[in-house]
Amino acid sequence: MSTRLLIASRALRIVLRSDSGAICQRAFERALFEQSQPVIADEVISIGTVNANVIHAREVFPSCHREECCCCILAHNHPSGEVTPSDEDIAITKQLVQAGKILGIRVLDHVIITKDAFASVSAEY
Repeated sequence: MSTRLLIASRALRIVLRSDSGAICQRAFERALFEQSQPVIADEVISIGTVNANVIHAREVFPSCHREECCCCILAHNHPSGEVTPSDEDIAITKQLVQAGKILGIRVLDHVIITKDAFASVSAEY
């Protein structure tokens, strides 16, 4: 990962944490990047319940093509305050990374955000 994208990833974590950490329902978000540009788009993809959010690649990637991005950072909140990735978090990260590879869109990171912290779910799958 380039230094520029690493810095963007860290900055995005702070921005998303300030917005998402206070939400009392689970929200799944995505930010899109062009190779040499800063964030070109970000959006909430879905809002779930207090302890669950169903997400699928078909909701995550369509606007990536419309925006002509080459990579993205995924994020979702844990209203419970628990920043540790669940088994479901790891499984969906693996699925989305694989789907992104097929589509030619690199998933740079998947960040879990709480009111007071954030953690990365490894996107190295």
